[in-house]
Amino acid sequence: YRSAGRQASMVGKVLWDEFPDLAGTGFEREMKRAMRERTTTSFAARRPMTGHWSQVSCYPLPDGGVVAVWKDITEQRRAEEALHYLTRASEILSESLDYEQTIDALTHLVVPEVADFCAVSLLTASGGVEQIAVAHTDPAKAQWARELSQRFPVDLAASTGLAQVIRTGQPQLYPLVTEEMLATMAESRDPEYVHLMRVEGFSSAFIAPLTTHGRTIGT
Repeated sequence: YRSAGRQASMVGKVLWDEFPDLAGTGFEREMKRAMRERTTTSFAARRPMTGHWSQVSCYPLPDGGVVAVWKDITEQRRAEEALHYLTRASEILSESLDYEQTIDALTHLVVPEVADFCAVSLLTASGGVEQIAVAHTDPAKAQWARELSQRFPVDLAASTGLAQVIRTGQPQLYPLVTEEMLATMAESRDPEYVHLMRVEGFSSAFIAPLTTHGRTIGT
């Protein structure tokens, strides 16, 4: 942490107090195991709060402590993951000629490793938007998402979200879903819909366009 100027501020601090998001993760379990069993260990783990991957090597000390050497391997893991998903997606695309079955399989590919929730929506011949595939870590919430899309159809005139991505063909990233964002949404969406968004508790979102021959056909 020298480059960030944090090396002095870390002295005398408890790791889990400084970085509470590490508590209960592989970082805490493996580091404490190295101390408890007095054995050298090496592991890779992902930090929940930032999404960064680290390779950590732990070396027990005679006094019961441990030396932990951290190496950032985020770019390496992202490259490996990208190759994995591209390979698996290619396999799925070649398995069936039924496009709805194929899209459903692709939707489930990213849950739960990449996201907790994923939905695919396509433009219809009549000019509307139809949700054709949903995956969620909780099957009950997947059904809830299907019902929600039927009760509250997408307004393609909306200035944000899915409608904006379809109109512009540009992806939208929401690193943090804030109360201010939900309040803005409430100005153009049904109040019950916005209430359900609050109840669901989305923390972040990414909407990507599906394009073919230069035309956006869904998200």
